Amino acid sequence: MMPASKLLEGLKALLDTERNAIRSGDFADLEKIAARKAELLGLLERALRPEYLSRLEAIKKSSGKNQHLLTAALKGIDAARSRVMAIKTASTSLTTYDSRGRANSILASPSAVERRA
Repeated sequence: MMPASKLLEGLKALLDTERNAIRSGDFADLEKIAARKAELLGLLERALRPEYLSRLEAIKKSSGKNQHLLTAALKGIDAARSRVMAIKTASTSLTTYDSRGRANSILASPSAVERRA
């Protein structure tokens, strides 16, 4: 069995790898990283001794930071998706507002004007 100190070092390095993957947008790698983290945590659970608690606390902080990064990345992806849909909708319709602030959508019809070079 691998000593707990080596497992802790491996887990810390894996969290750094995970952070880099999140920051660079390599989301496909996250599934493999998660599987490896689960494996290391299982081994660590069997090998853990009380003197490693401070190192575990540092790993917990690092994991929390990665979770915040991942949450922010997902929010960014959602915002980008919403923006793309708004742009797509804007090209096919026009939204106007009446004097009471109610929205009215006008669908765009194909142009009857033909342009030639």
